[in-house]
Amino acid sequence: MTVAEPSSTAPDVDLEDLEAAVRHLESIDRPSASDGERQAAEWIAERLTREGCQDVRVEEEQAHGTYWWPLGVLAAIAGVAGFSNSRLIRLVVGGAAAAGIADDISGGKLWFRRRFLPRRSTWNVVATAGDPTASRTVVLVAHHDAAHWSLIFHPGVAPWVAEHFPGALERSDTTAPVMFPVFGGPLLTALGGLTGSRVLRWIGAFLSLGTAATMAEIGSRSTVPGANDNLTGVATLLGVAQALRREPVDGCWCPPARRSRSWRGCRGSRPATSPACPWPTRTSSASTPSAPAP
Repeated sequence: MTVAEPSSTAPDVDLEDLEAAVRHLESIDRPSASDGERQAAEWIAERLTREGCQDVRVEEEQAHGTYWWPLGVLAAIAGVAGFSNSRLIRLVVGGAAAAGIADDISGGKLWFRRRFLPRRSTWNVVATAGDPTASRTVVLVAHHDAAHWSLIFHPGVAPWVAEHFPGALERSDTTAPVMFPVFGGPLLTALGGLTGSRVLRWIGAFLSLGTAATMAEIGSRSTVPGANDNLTGVATLLGVAQALRREPVDGCWCPPARRSRSWRGCRGSRPATSPACPWPTRTSSASTPSAPAP
């Protein structure tokens, strides 16, 4: 693989320093809403201050901190309901579980996790760079927590699909809709109750319990270092801060908000990126969950 040389007009960024930042942060165990996440946030805040950012602060918020508990519990409830002989139970429980999962994975009101699951402290880093009176605002976002590993995330899955189903891979322009069966199981349970179909009933129960087992497996695993995932996004934002310090961009204000939440619905970062924040009208945003690695 050939990696193109940086353009002569590229900003002056210390790549060795950014690599050192990634290596340091990956040494910290950083589950969502954990003390390790707080340590990473405080370290990033100190680095942003050194890079000349203004208004650097670490904000403590409340969040549940996982996605496997809300999705797994809802799916398990729907799966158990699939064994009920009562069509009404299958309809009501399956429908409620499907609605809760759809709300959670879409980042809606998150009513299930907020009402029934515990919450913990989570930490966001917020900073600004550039001219706050500028006519253009660019909001950059990255994540500094780390995800759990799982067999379902094994790096061999994509090569296997490419080898056995090359046509499907070539036709796709997005990742596989992995949340479809998570939502589909409870939905089919509800439809089985509505129609009385035994086929829909058992497929829904199978998918729901399979989802619950998968979420339990994910929750049982440890966190990964995240060097080629979230931390490349953090390094990108640190590089932007370096570049803006060395070569300021006229007419641009950049508030690089480091988020702690990696998954839709975990919402520890909502206060830093919500419409209530006083961003000017001409605002662009960019999320950098990860950056390409050579």
